[in-house]
Amino acid sequence: MDYIIAQIVRAFVYISKYAEYLGKVGFVNYERWERGKKLKILLIGNLGLGNTGSDIRASVVAKEVEKVFGLENVDISVLSYDLERTKDYFPINVAMIKINFM
Repeated sequence: MDYIIAQIVRAFVYISKYAEYLGKVGFVNYERWERGKKLKILLIGNLGLGNTGSDIRASVVAKEVEKVFGLENVDISVLSYDLERTKDYFPINVAMIKINFM
């Protein structure tokens, strides 16, 4: 499963180089970050699969990002296979997104 997630992240990183151009043709919703706007962060991992260590590690990252940047300056989203298993680890303001394959 780690290999699959790594390949998905690699694909997103590769595509992100072309995000501005893809946004101009309407393929993606591209928005350049500017000072004063919230920083959007997506955490990806083996979350919700019963590996408590992965869930806790990601929750600590989310809490530290909020602490460093300030709650009002970030929007954090988390991908999870099972929202019920994952939701208790994260602060209420973190958006939980269900992964539907597996």
